[in-house]
Amino acid sequence: MARNKEVSLLLLDVGPSMHSSLEYAEKALSGYIHAKMLNKPSHEVALIYFGTSDTSNQLNTEMAASGDDDQYQFITYDQELRPPDMSFMTSLSSIAPGDGKPDFIDALTVAADSLFRTLADRPILDKANIAKRIILISDFATPAKDDPGDDFVPTLMEKLAEKDVVLEVNCLDTALQESTQNHSRDANLQVLHRVLSAVRHTVKRLRSETEILGVFKAKEYSHTAYFTGEFRLSNAMHIKVKVCKKSSQERPLAVSKYSDRGHAPNSSHAILTDTEYKSSTDPDKIVPAENRVKAYKYGKQNVPLPAQDEGILKFSPDKGLWLLGFVETQQVPRHTFMKDVWLVAADKTTEKSLVAMSALSRALQARNTVAIVRFVPRASGAVVMGACTPLLGNGRQPDCLLLNHLPFFEDMRSFTFASFASRPEAQPTPAQLSATDDLIDSMQLVQGDEEQLKPDETVNPTLNRFYAFMAARVVDPNAAAPELDPLTSRIMLPHLDTLPRARAALAAAKEAFPIKLSAAEKAAADAENRDQGDEPAENGQAGTSGQEEEKKDEGPRFNLDAAPTTQAETVGSSSPVEDFESLVQQGRPDIAFNGLARIIETLVARSLGDRSFGKALSCLQALRQGCIQHSRPQLFNDTLTLLTSKWDSQPNCKAFWIKVHDASLQQISSQEETSSPVSPREAEAWFKSHAPEQKVEEEQPKPEPMEEDQDEFADMD
Repeated sequence: MARNKEVSLLLLDVGPSMHSSLEYAEKALSGYIHAKMLNKPSHEVALIYFGTSDTSNQLNTEMAASGDDDQYQFITYDQELRPPDMSFMTSLSSIAPGDGKPDFIDALTVAADSLFRTLADRPILDKANIAKRIILISDFATPAKDDPGDDFVPTLMEKLAEKDVVLEVNCLDTALQESTQNHSRDANLQVLHRVLSAVRHTVKRLRSETEILGVFKAKEYSHTAYFTGEFRLSNAMHIKVKVCKKSSQERPLAVSKYSDRGHAPNSSHAILTDTEYKSSTDPDKIVPAENRVKAYKYGKQNVPLPAQDEGILKFSPDKGLWLLGFVETQQVPRHTFMKDVWLVAADKTTEKSLVAMSALSRALQARNTVAIVRFVPRASGAVVMGACTPLLGNGRQPDCLLLNHLPFFEDMRSFTFASFASRPEAQPTPAQLSATDDLIDSMQLVQGDEEQLKPDETVNPTLNRFYAFMAARVVDPNAAAPELDPLTSRIMLPHLDTLPRARAALAAAKEAFPIKLSAAEKAAADAENRDQGDEPAENGQAGTSGQEEEKKDEGPRFNLDAAPTTQAETVGSSSPVEDFESLVQQGRPDIAFNGLARIIETLVARSLGDRSFGKALSCLQALRQGCIQHSRPQLFNDTLTLLTSKWDSQPNCKAFWIKVHDASLQQISSQEETSSPVSPREAEAWFKSHAPEQKVEEEQPKPEPMEEDQDEFADMD
């Protein structure tokens, strides 16, 4: 018998009040069956519908044979208890909405009777280590039958408790159309509470269709301890513990290579690969394993490291969990936690360990303290420094600790940003602070006792779509990829329909934070408008020619917040602005700013006519914006001064300056960046004093045409 085997009976209400939710219940159950087929193929499942138009179950058949065919009607035992296969998927993909009366007590009775018959026929399933579950999904909107003698429900409770059956109830707490249905639900829930009081159970109240999709996990994991050993508090004191994962990122199934050439019945259809290493001097000569050695990159050199030396250099600590000390909770901020969360629980077989763990957890909670530990889960494994925070239990679960990985010095990342403290224009106004406060209050996901998007009830849209597609392919190998389900896509969108004040707060926040063109963008818009004969932009809005025209593609704007698309090592002439952005994002601002200033000078000096002036002007605009954002005004001002100082020695500089002047690229003043020594009046005066006397009238000799992607400065990179 397989370890941790489980039998489950699924009861789905398909009655009239459930018709609008059947689509999502089908998706949830299909995901459950699919997870069993993939991860727990030895588990056994049965599928029962109640509220169907027809009746097909053994109890009804037996009662009809005795002359009472009104019992256990509208219940269809669709799939017998067995390991799930494609027939389950086919049944779920074609659920027929029923018009019968869905009586959940009758459905529980049919499921329990079927389970008890199976246990009697197969005693191997009637062992304590085999979990037995009945999973019920309904809105309980239809009244159950009366029990005049009040002996039917107690008998059902006794039988379920005797076999240690766990009852999992999923109540769709959605709005009902008729008041009588609400009364029926209340009455049904009272009966249900009587049943639950005698058996082990779980109850989920599903308040929306999105929560239906989160009833079952896409993949089930067994409760396996990752570490079993001693938690050493000192040389004289230790606690026997087990460590297992509390949370871990779930990923879609890995795609493996498959070969259809294996025709044997037991063929694995796997593809085996092998790698051959050949000599660089003689490509036909294969280098054997004994002549190969690992090497590590050290600067520009490769340092060989034989296997025997690698074993010596590796730090091999002993396996275990050791207490290092305690610190206050605020000394371990949340952003320092790394990787997965682990649960440290005392060994339940040792009473003293349970008491000691409870005492430690409650002491940490009372003193607002965390324990710093060293954790080595495997012999000769990696050393982990972690923080243990208390997780107090309840009547069903003991006190335990949550273990989070902490970074070492080498794992920390430090980023330096310019301070806004000395920039009054960057400080929020009281109106902006008030608008932000209202926005936060209006979008609280906790409303009364209800909380939206609970992590343990919200499915991953990516995984949900992936497993839905896999389930469709099981039924139909040629099934097309399903359309994006609006319900799953809604999970990652703001729930404005359930937050009545959110729309008004968002509108107020938008009004409090108007979007304005930056100085560089406004200058570029003004230059473009002049070229088109339009008026310059005013108040941050580009001018128009009197009628609405289609917006032209202005090309990419410089954006320090955007993620770099490439990992540049220096600023080259092919795509200097992109290289500049990449270097800034990598935390190498000195190389970025100095390199961009150098490229501007080179592009202007070596330009054939005005061919490279456009690229140089874009670089200059990006440099200006970057110098403002990173508090480097002097670098930009020096670049302008250098260009004007070369008017006489380099004619290209004077011709390029006309472009600069038309774009209104002045020195950065103290009004734009407080660290600049140049006042706005001085910047304007300097700009006017360096206005070109006249534009270059002589027509520059036109260079030979060349390919669009050709770059005459490619050799400079």
